[in-house]
Amino acid sequence: MDSKRNVTSIQVCFDNGDVENITRGLAISFEEGKDDTYKAKFLPCNISGAEMEMIVNSVIALGNVIGMFDGEE
Repeated sequence: MDSKRNVTSIQVCFDNGDVENITRGLAISFEEGKDDTYKAKFLPCNISGAEMEMIVNSVIALGNVIGMFDGEE
């Protein structure tokens, strides 16, 4: 990511035409590569290191709830 640019907002467009601007959060996009590989791009928007830790912990907790880790922590 270019260190001279900072994300100031993320725009989410819904299929019913609604638009939501997020001024604090994280956007993640994926690009498919060769041999079933993917490249993830992370765009943080006005979040701190502590908030990034909360995001990671929340995603891990979600994975546990939906059974992605088969009971492993």
